[in-house]
Amino acid sequence: MAFRNPQIHNPELREVVRQQACTFHNFAVPTADDNYFMESAVLAAQTTTLLAAGMTKSVSINVPVVPVLVITNDVASGETSWTSVAATFVGINQFGDRMGETVAAVDSTNTWTATANNAYASIISVAFTVTGGTACDGTDTYIIGFAKTYGLGANIRADGDVLVSNFNLATDAGTISTLYNTYTFGGSPNGTQIGSLWVRSTAY
Repeated sequence: MAFRNPQIHNPELREVVRQQACTFHNFAVPTADDNYFMESAVLAAQTTTLLAAGMTKSVSINVPVVPVLVITNDVASGETSWTSVAATFVGINQFGDRMGETVAAVDSTNTWTATANNAYASIISVAFTVTGGTACDGTDTYIIGFAKTYGLGANIRADGDVLVSNFNLATDAGTISTLYNTYTFGGSPNGTQIGSLWVRSTAY
């Protein structure tokens, strides 16, 4: 005869357990690195697909990271500015699943930055398309790195589920994304400071 555990199947009791259980995340926070995945490279075509084998690195350091693509349009040589840039990131996310997402890049004086929403443990490919303006040539360049936003490998249902957030032994005023289950540290990581977060469990 099979018996059902009421703490697993009863919603009220399950929420009581969830409120009291949490996971502890304690790690050296990597320094945000502009060209970790790809050092400066020439943008030779309007549409480019970079595979892992062609990257400087394709696996994140010690925690899942949010990748960032930066493309520079060399208008100083007489080129016409582009009108838009879009990037598609494909990789293994913080939960071990293969996924892809397409994001629009933001222009700042002809330097376009496309920041992924999700955190990835490894990158399989990055594809990007430049539209408008002068066609890409050997004077246009790109790099791929990561921001100071990290995946914790935990589902964060609400901001209040991050019970404690410390950086370098002090309270950290970071930013929580309940949509993408990421945490952006308010401090400036240098690779040696420790980030410590207590996150209420969603396993129940």
